[in-house]
Amino acid sequence: MLSDKPEGTPAIRSLGITRRQAVAGIGVATAAASVAGMATWWIDHKPLDHHGFSLVTPSTADEALIRLLAGNECYISEHFDVGNRGRTTQRRAEVAPAQHPYAIVLACADSRVPPEVVFSAGLGDLFVVRVAGNIVDPRCLGVLGSIEYAIEELKIPLVLVLGHEGCGAVKAAIQAVQRGAHPPGAISVLTDAIRPVVEGLAGASGDLLARAVIANVQRQADNLLHAAEIVTPAVIAKRVRIAGGVYELNTGRVRLLSEIPTAGPQAESSK
Repeated sequence: MLSDKPEGTPAIRSLGITRRQAVAGIGVATAAASVAGMATWWIDHKPLDHHGFSLVTPSTADEALIRLLAGNECYISEHFDVGNRGRTTQRRAEVAPAQHPYAIVLACADSRVPPEVVFSAGLGDLFVVRVAGNIVDPRCLGVLGSIEYAIEELKIPLVLVLGHEGCGAVKAAIQAVQRGAHPPGAISVLTDAIRPVVEGLAGASGDLLARAVIANVQRQADNLLHAAEIVTPAVIAKRVRIAGGVYELNTGRVRLLSEIPTAGPQAESSK
């Protein structure tokens, strides 16, 4: 079972990190001119809150999750200046020699859910892998290989599997199960990967699509967790943490699985 923390400021408290600790070190973490310049900009603009968003690059999974959730709060609050500061000519020059992203995001390819925007991220911040239905499947090795590369070579400590409300791939899998249909071409790879989730929810009450979206995130995270060659050893060694969340299309908020009351039972039924 995944163990995630609440979003925003409560997430910082639940990890035993105060807001002051979360933002401590801005401008003094490094003597590099670029960071000093960003810190000066931060002070000059005197943001009212920014939800604990820190300019210090996360080095642990917990710090990375805090940064993602704080960035999501900035996005919801339309504090777009946070993300924009990481998309400048200066930032492009900084990351040109090498990349050091702090989180891997496995997201659906849906055009309404771009992770860099949703999490107020800039150039070089996130290693994003996108595929319809945010699936991890043996027939889609490019997805797993990309994530394994990011873990093995880039030493990224956090993987977030990000689903979203109204997912078309999940909807297609539901239709395939209910109608006994087989989608054409490679689309069947997507629906086949999600089909066990739908079948596991047979007879469940409520909105089947909403339930399946949540359960699918859990299942794909579990599939990733059991990718034995690289991912599993990294998780066992506590070098990597896997988390799951669902993006709300109307509010823009990312809800971690632990915040969704029905996530646990659905996840169990999807296995």
